[in-house]
Amino acid sequence: TLYFASDRPGGNGGFDLWSATRNGDWAQWNLPKNLGSSINSKGNERSFTIDPWNGDAYFVSDSGTLGGSDIFRLQPDTTQLPPVEPSVADGRDSSDNDLREPRYKANNIVFLLDLSNSMKIARRMTLLKNAMRPLIDALRPVDRVSLYRFGDRTERLFDVPSLNNPKRLLGLVDSLRVQGEATNGSVAIQEGYREALRKLLPAGNNQIILVTDGDFAIFSDVERTILQTLNVQLTVVMIDESPEGQALLAKFRRYPNVQMVTLTDVQRDAGALLRSVQGNARAK
Repeated sequence: TLYFASDRPGGNGGFDLWSATRNGDWAQWNLPKNLGSSINSKGNERSFTIDPWNGDAYFVSDSGTLGGSDIFRLQPDTTQLPPVEPSVADGRDSSDNDLREPRYKANNIVFLLDLSNSMKIARRMTLLKNAMRPLIDALRPVDRVSLYRFGDRTERLFDVPSLNNPKRLLGLVDSLRVQGEATNGSVAIQEGYREALRKLLPAGNNQIILVTDGDFAIFSDVERTILQTLNVQLTVVMIDESPEGQALLAKFRRYPNVQMVTLTDVQRDAGALLRSVQGNARAK
C-alpha cells in the first residue's frame, strides 16, 4: 500500500492523505482512497508513515496545531468485538441475493442505459439485461426507481416513487431495443443527477447506474457535478472490454468518488449490479 499527499479533487481541504494498493505489477494500482475526515482536515496533511514495530501512524498537519505544523500520531484500534452469536436458520436463501430491511437502506436508483447502435455488437444487450434482472427482483416497495435511455437523445422510460410492481420494470427492460447513432453520455449524466436529487433520500442510498459500452466526452460542468455531489453515488457500468470502453473508464478514474463495474460474462456477472447496490445500501 502506498500512502501519499495530494490536492486532487474529492479531498477535504488543501492537501489530503490518500492510499492506493498495488494489483499485480508496478504499473497496476487500484483507485486512490481518501484516508477520511478522522485524519484529513480543511488544512494540509502530509508525510504519512507507519511504525513497523507497533503499527502507530504519524503524519504532519497544519490544522489544530500548537504552532505552524505539528506531528500527529494515530494508534491502531485494538477494541475486541464481541463474538457473533449463531442464529437459527429461517429457511430463507442465505446467498445474500436480496435487499431485506433493516440490513439494507432504502434506495433511490436512476438507471442511465446506453442504447446506441454499438450495443448491437455480440451479446452486449444480453449482458445488460441479465445484470439488471437480479437487481430488479431484489428491489422493494420502499425503493424509488427511474430509468432513462440515451443515445442520440435522453428519454425517461420509467419513474416510480415506490416500486410496487417490479414485473412492469422487468417487462420494460426485456423489451429494450437499440436505437440511436450517437452516445451523448454527459447530457444523460446531468439528467441523472437532477433526477436523483429530485427524489433524494437523505438517509438512503442514492445511486446513478450508468451503463454504456463506449467512449464519450465528459463536459466540464458534468465533471463539477460529479465531484461536488457527494450525496449521490455514480456507478459506471462498462459492457464488454472494447478499446473505446477502456478509454472512458480511464477518464472516470480521475474522480475518486466514482465506482466502476465491468460486465464481460453473461453468467458470472449476472449479479454484479445487485452487489453494487448492496454495497452502497448496506446499513452501517
